Amino acid sequence: MHKITIDLADVLHQETRQHTATIPATVELGEMLEFLDVGDHELDLDNLLARDGQVALIWSGDDVLARRPDLNDEQAWAVLIRAKEDHERDHCQLDFIESTADGLYPRGDEAKERLRGRVADILKQIDSLPADELLSHATYGEVTAKLDQADKALSKLSASA
Repeated sequence: MHKITIDLADVLHQETRQHTATIPATVELGEMLEFLDVGDHELDLDNLLARDGQVALIWSGDDVLARRPDLNDEQAWAVLIRAKEDHERDHCQLDFIESTADGLYPRGDEAKERLRGRVADILKQIDSLPADELLSHATYGEVTAKLDQADKALSKLSASA
């Protein structure tokens, strides 16, 4: 979870630098903040972005140093800046998004191959089960119900093709 801490007093001071705030009376901003006991306020960045269907990826110098412990903090920062610039310039974020979508939801023949692979893995698991007392009745029922669901889903795909 990514959180950001905002010093509300500092923000209000910056926004009202040469102004006074009218509450019902003119009050010096610093006195008002002391009275209100306004300090840092933590916001959940992930929740704020999720409202608009957005996400943010955050990299830190520690991320760089985990891969390149031979670098110092200044060098790690330079790597982050370059990575950000390259990322934005080359639109590699779009390639990464497409690649992630293809991984989750493959298309065409690749989707069929992945399904075949999954089925082959399931068949291997079935073959490795002991012959006597194969499964409890409850487990057998649960597995067959899920296979029925998969069968129905594949039938719908075939019918819509």
